[in-house]
Amino acid sequence: MVLDPSYITGLGAVAVPDLRGRRKAAEEEEAELSYQRRLLQARIDVIDSELQRRHASTKGAQAVADVVAILTAEPSADVRHISPHHDPSLLTQQRRAVQRLLADPALSYVTVLSTEDLATAREQLADYEHDISSQRSSVQEVVDVLTAELMVRYRNREATIDTLLT
Repeated sequence: MVLDPSYITGLGAVAVPDLRGRRKAAEEEEAELSYQRRLLQARIDVIDSELQRRHASTKGAQAVADVVAILTAEPSADVRHISPHHDPSLLTQQRRAVQRLLADPALSYVTVLSTEDLATAREQLADYEHDISSQRSSVQEVVDVLTAELMVRYRNREATIDTLLT
C-alpha cells in the first residue's frame, strides 16, 4: 500500500490530517521493515560467528563469548526507525515469512550443520535481508516525500502546529 505510486501522487489535494495519517502509516511500515531486517541480521551474525569459529578453530568459551557479544550488541547507528509511537510487532505477511525463516529448527543448531549448509542458509537470509533493506529504503523515500509536503503546508500556513494539539 505505502509503496503504491498512488500513495504519494496528487498530494496537493490531500487534506493535512490525511497526509499525517499516510506519513504515520509509512513510518510504521518502515519500523516494521527495520525490525524484520534486524532479526535477519542477528541470525546472519550468529551464522557468521559459527563460520568464523570453524575457520579459526576457536574453542568453547571464546565461541560462547562471541555469541553473547553478537546478541548483546547495540543496534546500529541508524536509529531513524526508533520511536515510541510505532509498534514493530504488527503481524504482516512478510513478517510471518521472516519468522518462518528464522524458526527453521536447523538454524537453531548452527554447530551441527555442515559448513556448506551454513553458507547456504546465510546466503538465503542475506538475500531476504537485502530485499527488506531495499523495501525499507523505498518506504523511507515515501516518508520523506510526505514530510516535505507537510513542511510546505506549514510554511504556507495551510497547517499549523496547533492542529496537532486539537
